[in-house]
Amino acid sequence: MLVTHLRYGVHLGFASDPSDGAGVGHVEVAPFGPEAFSLRLRGLSVAFSPSDVSLDVARAADPDTTKCAVRLFPVLKSTDFAVSAAFSASSPFNMTVTSSADGELSFIVPLGDDGRLVVSATASV
Repeated sequence: MLVTHLRYGVHLGFASDPSDGAGVGHVEVAPFGPEAFSLRLRGLSVAFSPSDVSLDVARAADPDTTKCAVRLFPVLKSTDFAVSAAFSASSPFNMTVTSSADGELSFIVPLGDDGRLVVSATASV
């Protein structure tokens, strides 16, 4: 995982949510070198470009965690992104999030019952 963090800026973590004390998974993708890349490792799949990002993380957090904070950088600045998470076939999760003027896109999505994170963010240009 050290190579994924150093080269591709992929960081997986876990933290407590101060608002309710529950655990929150944390996924960050902030590449240091390549502007666009695809990465597949055991339990992790990332396709990243400034306008389209998809993540599939087999275990994004502790088993008791029900949500995950996602931070993507750099993406298109001040742009609306359609975000969708596939945590249940019967209950799709969709929202629109606007990236910052600095090109950061941050949001919180629910996790699947098995702790899996499957999410995509696509620029609405």
